[in-house]
This record gives sequence, C-alpha cells and structure tokens, in this order.
Amino acid sequence: MTPPCGMAAQRLAEVRRRIPDNVLRLAYHAALPVVVDVGLLNLLRVNFFLDPPDVLPFEAEAALLLSPLCREIGQGLYEMPPEIRNVLLIGLQTSYGDKRIRQVALLLEQYSTPAWSTQPELEKAQQLTALSFVDSARATRWLESASADVETATVGREWHVAMRNRLRAQPQADEAPREVVKAKSKLKSKSQEVRLTAVWALAALAQLPGTDITPAGDALLDMVRHRADASAPDVKAAVTLLRTLGRPYADLADAMAPRSRDQMPRNTMREAARQMAAVRLEQKMAADQSAGNLVSALAAIEEAIAIYRKLARSRPDILPDLARSLNDKSNRLVDLGRRNEALAAIEEAVAIYRKVARSRPDVRPNLASSRNDLARLLSSLDRTNEAVRLYQDLLPDQERVLGPDDPDTLATRQNIALWTGKSGQWAKALRLFRALLADQERVLGPDHPDTLATRGNIALSTGESGRPTEALGLLVELLPDRERVLGKDHPDTLVTRRNIAFWAGESGQPAEALRLYQKLLPDHERVFGPDHLNALAIRGNIAFWTSKCGQHGEALRLYRELLPDEVRVLGPDHHNTMATRQNIAILEGDDPETNFLH
Repeated sequence: MTPPCGMAAQRLAEVRRRIPDNVLRLAYHAALPVVVDVGLLNLLRVNFFLDPPDVLPFEAEAALLLSPLCREIGQGLYEMPPEIRNVLLIGLQTSYGDKRIRQVALLLEQYSTPAWSTQPELEKAQQLTALSFVDSARATRWLESASADVETATVGREWHVAMRNRLRAQPQADEAPREVVKAKSKLKSKSQEVRLTAVWALAALAQLPGTDITPAGDALLDMVRHRADASAPDVKAAVTLLRTLGRPYADLADAMAPRSRDQMPRNTMREAARQMAAVRLEQKMAADQSAGNLVSALAAIEEAIAIYRKLARSRPDILPDLARSLNDKSNRLVDLGRRNEALAAIEEAVAIYRKVARSRPDVRPNLASSRNDLARLLSSLDRTNEAVRLYQDLLPDQERVLGPDDPDTLATRQNIALWTGKSGQWAKALRLFRALLADQERVLGPDHPDTLATRGNIALSTGESGRPTEALGLLVELLPDRERVLGKDHPDTLVTRRNIAFWAGESGQPAEALRLYQKLLPDHERVFGPDHLNALAIRGNIAFWTSKCGQHGEALRLYRELLPDEVRVLGPDHHNTMATRQNIAILEGDDPETNFLH
C-alpha cells in the first residue's frame, strides 16, 4: 500500500505535467486555509502574483481549482487532501519564508464570506488556522481554553480534537530541510518499509518547484549503490525517482538500474561525475549571483561551460545544457557591463538551441527565451533595427508554442512596439501599443503592471509623435493608478513622475517642469540613493530648467556641483558627464541662451 507521502508525490507529479510551476506556487498559498473559494483564491493571486518573477493571469485560478490538487466540497468551497496540503505548505515556507506566510495568514484572517458565517465550525477553523501561523502559542492557548468550555461553545468536542490534530501536523517554518535530513537518515534503515517511505517522502519534496534536489539525489544514489537487491521495492522506487530528477541523476539511474556499482562502465561513471560537477558549478553561479559576487558567478558558469563542451563532443544530448549555461554566461556578462562579450555567448546559445530544436520540440521554449534575451541585448547596444527584426521573427513562434495570450508573447509585442518607436517610427509604435493594450486589459486586467507599462509607452509614443500636451495628460491619468497598484515609491511610479515633469517642460511649462523635478529629487534619492543614475539625471534636469526660467547663475552653480559627482559615479566619458561639461561652458560664455544639451 502506498503511504500518504507516496500519494502526495504521485499527485504532485501528475499536477506538474498538467499545470505550470507558477500555478503550483499559487497552490502553496492556497494550502494555508482550511478551504478556499474563488474569491479568496483571486485575492491570493492579486496580492502575490502580479509582479515578476511570479506573474499569473486570472486563468490560473481556474487551472488550480480544476486540478487534482483540489476537490469541491459544496457551496463553492474547495479543499486539499491533508498529505498534499502539508507538502505544499513546506513549499510555501521554503520558497517564500516566514514573512510571506504571515502575509497570507493575515489576508485569511481578514477575509470573510457568507458561506463561512453559516458554518461556525468552518469559520472558526479558518480563524484559528490564520492565528496559528501568526502566533502559534496564542492559537494553542485559545484552543485549550475553548476545549475546557466546550459545553457553551458554538462548536463540538470533535471539532476541537480535529483542530488539535491538524495544528500538530502542520509543518514548522524550518521543516523543509529537516524533512530532507530525516528522510535521508531513514534510507539507511534496515527496514525496507521505512526505506520505501523515505523514498516517497523525498519524491514528494522533489516535486516542489525550486527545491534543491541535490541532497536527496545524492542520498538516493548512495542507497542504490549499496543495496544488493536491485529488484527490491525500495531500490526500484529510488531508481524511478532518480529518473525524474533530471540530469545527471537520470543518467546514473539508467546505468545503475540493472547492475551493481562494480559492473557499471567506467566511462559512464566518469561522465556522470563530470556532469554532476557542472551542475554544482551552475548552483554556485546562482548562489554567487544572489549574493552579489558577480565575478565569482561568471567564473563558475565559465567552468561549467568548459565541462559541458567536453561532454557534448560525444554526447549530443548534452547540447541543451551547454546552451543553457551559455545563456547564463551572457546574463552574467551583462551584469558586469561587458555587453559585446555577452552578445557572442547568447548568439552561440541561440545557434545551439536552433540545431537541437529541429529534433527536440521540448527545447523550443528555451530557444524562444534565448532569442528574447538576444533581442534585448541588441537593443541595449543600440542595434535597434536588428532587435526589432529578431522580435518580429520570435513572435509567431511564441504564438504557436505558448499561445497569443501568454505573458511572454505579450511582452514580445511590447518590445516590438517599443523598439519600433526608438527606431524613429513613433506613429507606428503608437498603433502597436494601442492594439496591445486592449489584449493586455482582456488577458491580464487593467491593473496589471504590464498593462500600466503599456499605458506609459502610449504616452511616450504620443509625445514623441509631436503631441507633448496630450502625452502629459495621459501620464497625469496614469500616475494615480500606478500609486494605487504599485505604491508611491515603486520605480515605475517614480518614472511616471519624471516623465510628467519632462513633458510639462516640452509642453512649454518650464516653471512647472522645474517645480516637479525639484519635488521628485528628494523622493528619488531617498529610495535609490544620491548616486543613482536617475538621481544624477534629475539634478541635471533641475539645472536645465532653472536656466530655461532665466536663472542662469543658479543653473551654473547647480551644474558645477553636479559635474564631480557624475565624474565619480559615471566616469568622465559618460554622455551625461560630457553634456554637463558643455552646459557649463555655455553658461560661462557670452550667450547663455544657446541651446543646452538636455
């Protein structure tokens, strides 16, 4: 008989074949309440899945409720089986931490629906569950107090027993790593049943997106190597699980399944060891990147690439791993400002993916992602026309593979419109942005950050098309929506304020532009610091509009204060630094009314 953790592993594996991983991350959050309804699930998505990297359209809610994770219990309510719920809560704790758990619990505490108020047991269960994640000690005291006074309570003794058991079984904040350690230790048990249960527990944990499978994979490999009976249920289950963990575990599982370790071909063991070393280096790159150690991250991925290149000479199946690592190298080089070197790496990655995709349709999404990265890099190198062509070539493939309403497809349309405008075709860009906005509002909703970004780009295209006053009006309408959805200190909100100031000046209102820039500067410096590129640019704008208001002496003083900061932060050859030097020379000359560099 399959243990509960085994059923959870099987159910999660089935779900991951049917729905994307980011929908499963929504399930992490939906696992915290006792039950959910469509209203609560919508609140969870809107509160936690509108910003990258976890962006979900509203269709994700239906996908989750109709998946094997949920079962309807009447009155529009859905619940998850306990063994599934506990694994998902481990995923929530591991992926998002205590702060997110408290946020979900507080949201649950504030949420109410008529279906709950007519069922006192359910309403109190939801309240107690929320409290247990916010203050577990207080929840326990409340339950003990209520149990002592059960005769006058609105719920029965059975409810108290059930809730006590439920809270006792609830995972703790640090349980994910502890569960792995516990399961690994059980793999060494003399009891086959205990070992099998441990394998299933690791299988369930391995199904959680973002889980570090290395400790589990290494432990399973060690178990299989040292078990003499390859046909035993625990060994067969371990081999099956290893095959689901990806490379190099799947390769090792295939090699080890029919034979003992001593009978394994030496070249297979050597290749698997090299592949494992490359995987470890990729993990090191990710850790170094997160810690801000950019040079070390680049060194790690370059070492992984060298290993994959050697393996790929005799193993064409390694080519996707090589392409992925080259894509990562390109991103790390961009982080370091080495864009021309990054271009060579991403172009090689795209070429490899193209070659492999002819016979392997499963890598086409990776090819689309790398082509998108290539187009974005070309854009940053001012190779605008090439970028537009690449985005245009990419779009039909994304529409075919991902669908026309996929967020990545819509993002490509955004990029086509933006770089069409930056190539000088702003009227055409405006038409593209307006068509995109209608689809974004339908698919993502009017408050989605991408939808709001398109409204900002419509304003930009309008202004660049020669209608600055109309652009100003569109941005003034956009600002309160961005403040409401994103917050007043969000970078996109501050960009909107900066654009309002810019187009106020372009509309012939120099005094208003100066006032808006002066008001924006302290907020920008507070959020990003005084040395941020945009903070320095705002100081340049203040000096520019000060001069345009006729205060040439004050403008000269502002430019002279700005120049050493630009030299220190941006360098003497940055175009902003050189513009400031030229503006100082103009103000020091005989004709301060000469056109400034703006």
